[in-house]
Amino acid sequence: MPTIDPTRSGVSRRVLLSAAGGVALGAGGVPMLSRAAHAAPPLGAPLFEPDIISSRKGVLEAELVAQAATRVVGGIPRPVLTFNGTVPGPTLFVEPGDLLRIRLVNQLPEGTNIHTHGLHVSGMGNADNMMIHVMPGESFDYEIPLRSNATEGMNWYHPHVHHHTGQQIFSGMFGTLFTQPKGEGRIPKDISRDRVITLSTSFWTPDGDIASGTRTSQARQIRLVNGEINPTIDIAPGETQRWRFVNTSMNHVFRLTLDGHTMTRVAADGMPYTAALELTELRLAAGQRADVLVTGGEAGMHALRVLPFDFGFGVVSVEDTLATVVCGGEGVTPTPVNLNKLLAPRTDLRKFKVDKRRTLTFTTAGGFAIDGKPFDPNRIDQVCEIGALEQWTIKNPTGLTHPFHIHVNPFQVVSVNGTSVDTRSYEDTVLVDKLGGEVTFLTRFEHFLGRVIYHCHFGNHSDLGMMGQAWVVPRGCGTSPIVPV
Repeated sequence: MPTIDPTRSGVSRRVLLSAAGGVALGAGGVPMLSRAAHAAPPLGAPLFEPDIISSRKGVLEAELVAQAATRVVGGIPRPVLTFNGTVPGPTLFVEPGDLLRIRLVNQLPEGTNIHTHGLHVSGMGNADNMMIHVMPGESFDYEIPLRSNATEGMNWYHPHVHHHTGQQIFSGMFGTLFTQPKGEGRIPKDISRDRVITLSTSFWTPDGDIASGTRTSQARQIRLVNGEINPTIDIAPGETQRWRFVNTSMNHVFRLTLDGHTMTRVAADGMPYTAALELTELRLAAGQRADVLVTGGEAGMHALRVLPFDFGFGVVSVEDTLATVVCGGEGVTPTPVNLNKLLAPRTDLRKFKVDKRRTLTFTTAGGFAIDGKPFDPNRIDQVCEIGALEQWTIKNPTGLTHPFHIHVNPFQVVSVNGTSVDTRSYEDTVLVDKLGGEVTFLTRFEHFLGRVIYHCHFGNHSDLGMMGQAWVVPRGCGTSPIVPV
């Protein structure tokens, strides 16, 4: 059986830090990585659609096998790490109130586990507990109950073993997880189809092996859509599809535009917007999700482009074509979409009294950390009371951008870089600008006691220590909980 042991990692932090030794260092010891450009990719295969596993009679029964596989990428067979042999892994569908029973079988030579990113569930026991390490040759049965009022939307799953998270994601270990309306179909009647679109990056050495994600500059990484280079996405003129994007990359930010089209955003991080938003550009940091409506335009080929992004210290990704939208076939008369089925009001947390204010700071002097303290699974960094409404300000004085993510409870962003904002939904991941950026949000610690992990969602940064641990206690419990082994 697997070990629940917060100190086991398989690879020491010192070894991971030394892995950056072959890379030139910038200010504060941050790796200084080279910039490289990509040629325009040739047209790829049709968009890959993973297998679907759905819950039945209130229970999702799924077996996920962590295993090495070979996947054709850009016409070349490449080694990858996967769930069930595909990149992305199976798409899971559940309903509010369901029980997720997921057996994880580990056929890798190192420990792994599963984090259900975005679900409002417990981080303890055999639920969404990142301290579970399923060692090579072992299996583990997760049981994750959803609340009856669980938010309907897009989430995803990926490994979260400290020191291994980033590389396993970089190698292809991720999949999507949807909470769908109870007793209804997956797709509203006036939308022709859903597209699951995972945005990831990877790289392979000249010998054909999977490269080290930590050592591979964001400017050199190969950007993939559902595991492929420049796949084709079919749509008819006038047809409306819902594209459900998730940035499953280890450490990338995607700025997306679609030639000749606008995108209508209706959800963020698996939570519905209060009002639709017309976009010509969609930005997603690692971990973030977006539901957008796309209506086919003029017949022909249209590029889904990724625009340059400045990660800091001279690392700037280049513009490229991510996918090619093929608009053709028999056109249809556009039908107005009933947005009321896709949108929902949300409680404005600014109307309530704040119980506690905290400030957390990303730091890199002496190593990747939060408030100068690299992650220690045996240390509690924040003690929060159940039901409390808290205001967190995340500061980033470093020379690199960092997406902040917190488990279990979503938040409402109220200020970005000192300017008040009125967001259209809650979120669970937010990008904090480099060189003095800051984000303030409100969050309520509801329903679940115990562990709540928060971290930079660049997996290599969190693996190197940019992560912390909050502990939710009953009201009036005190400030010194004991961390269970």
